[in-house]
Amino acid sequence: MLRNVEYIEAGIGTLRGQASTFQPGIETGVGTGFDRGWAEIGIAPSQYLGVGARLTLGGDEETFRIGLAGLLRLGMAQRSRLQLEAGAITGVGFRVVTGFHVMTIPKVPMALEVILTTEPNETRETAERGRFKIGYELTPGATVSAVMSYQALRGAEHGFGGGAEVGFRF
Repeated sequence: MLRNVEYIEAGIGTLRGQASTFQPGIETGVGTGFDRGWAEIGIAPSQYLGVGARLTLGGDEETFRIGLAGLLRLGMAQRSRLQLEAGAITGVGFRVVTGFHVMTIPKVPMALEVILTTEPNETRETAERGRFKIGYELTPGATVSAVMSYQALRGAEHGFGGGAEVGFRF
């Protein structure tokens, strides 16, 4: 079993944004965000297929949160690949992520993702989010990334977001 372990990863991240809500004649802005840490393990039954599980611990302006996610990688790990993820964080919401990860520039991993989510508030309707992540490998096991996103909720609520992540792979 251990020989199929592809990676063990731990990291921290933050994502902040401003959401605008339009009501007849009134536009209101609300700051949103979530700080988190995660631990993830990936297993590769073959070089073209990987599965993973992630535990997320984090907090927002209200309270501490915990979440779980499952991942599926189609394609080689250190090459361009398709990655699918589904998970939920208590009190924050669920998300389903379809991402294309590009590894064409040495030491500069990039990802373009489309996300179906209720984050950052599980009581809201489902929204679509586009996210672009670009990183730099400081060492073979440590990567820093900038994250930019845009979220839309049925044309009524939308906003840009930005943040940063630091990940460590073993």
